[in-house]
Amino acid sequence: MKTIRWRQISRPEDGLHVATIETRRKASPDQHDHDFYECFLVLEGRGRHVLDAGTEDLVPQTLYFVRPEHSHAILGERDLVFINVAFEATIFARIESVAQLPSGCWERGTPIKQIRLRQSQVTEVLDAVMEAAQVPSVQNAAWLLLSLARTLERHTRGRSEAGRTMPEWFSEGLARASEAEVLSGGLPALVRRMGRSRKQVGRCFREYLGMTPTEWLTRERIEHAALLLTTTRRPVLDIAMDCGFESPSHFHKCFRAVHETTPLQYRSKRSAVQV
Repeated sequence: MKTIRWRQISRPEDGLHVATIETRRKASPDQHDHDFYECFLVLEGRGRHVLDAGTEDLVPQTLYFVRPEHSHAILGERDLVFINVAFEATIFARIESVAQLPSGCWERGTPIKQIRLRQSQVTEVLDAVMEAAQVPSVQNAAWLLLSLARTLERHTRGRSEAGRTMPEWFSEGLARASEAEVLSGGLPALVRRMGRSRKQVGRCFREYLGMTPTEWLTRERIEHAALLLTTTRRPVLDIAMDCGFESPSHFHKCFRAVHETTPLQYRSKRSAVQV
């Protein structure tokens, strides 16, 4: 089995390495381990995660935490896109004890940890990764790991944006509700995915998020579109349709209202780091 070394992917003085992988453009390595720590965030598409114990589906909006001794490979179909973040081992060891990550994240003797994120958290993680990757220094590696720990701490506590603890069913439902089929299916799909009555779902959205389900759907659609604009080369019209917008003009209007720029201008300014 192959071992990937830090010196093969980055300079000795760097603290981190970031790459966005589109499997239709670049194949992932065969089964391997490393001499560094890594995590990867699945952004969209379908694929399989090959482990010593077998294979499992890769799930969009999920973070996977891989220790050096973990053996794995990623088998992607043509539409699989993920962003990979690697931390140099000695730098990671100095930072990790301060970061206080949730249980199981890069914890010795545990299998690869998976954490499903909400769309807003995906955007938060991606923004932090892209900022740190501009200069892959030891300082930015530390800052990124601490930022990641902060996002995950809020996630595992199931807190709303106002800091209130949400019911477990609502917190778990939000993580599932950002899936592409829900965004394209609209309010009926959202209510089905939450597993409660429309009235109860609406009440919780207003109480814990301060918005209606329809307002939340529009925001999530825009954020998912922004994510696809920065991490893929897919046409803008395809992205708009996949995110549930019925017309390009409505998509552009909603996108400009949130980001104060057009989708193409947003893409040109914020394209993610590519391999």
